[in-house]
Amino acid sequence: MLPRLADKAGVTLIEVLMVAILIGLLAAIALASMGHKRNVYLAVMQADLRNVITAQEIYHADHGHYANSTPELGFVPSENVHLLVVGDSVSWAARTQHRIRNDYRCAIFMGTADPIFPPAKVEGMIECLPKKKTGLTR
Repeated sequence: MLPRLADKAGVTLIEVLMVAILIGLLAAIALASMGHKRNVYLAVMQADLRNVITAQEIYHADHGHYANSTPELGFVPSENVHLLVVGDSVSWAARTQHRIRNDYRCAIFMGTADPIFPPAKVEGMIECLPKKKTGLTR
């Protein structure tokens, strides 16, 4: 007797297309979740800068000038966040950068200080932008 074609093992074109569609959907979900992580890193950096505002004002009330370094301020940034603070008697500036997502940075300044840390341009406003690839660490 001759074997029937329906009894042969194999994969149909429909099954291959369904697997390809499922792999595409999973890849799209994975890529979308990576974008949300960037937003989380930015939110953490911005929250640290908002907390620095409060810490600097308390420090100024106690000492008559703003802290010129993170250790002097006594502020501990969030995990994996690098914080740089400079200050004098009438102004201060701060910048954050996440160690995991280090292609973005956020900055703020208060008082008469020039915006020494890009991307801060307006006093009291936290600005975040991708770090320019200039080779500079500022």
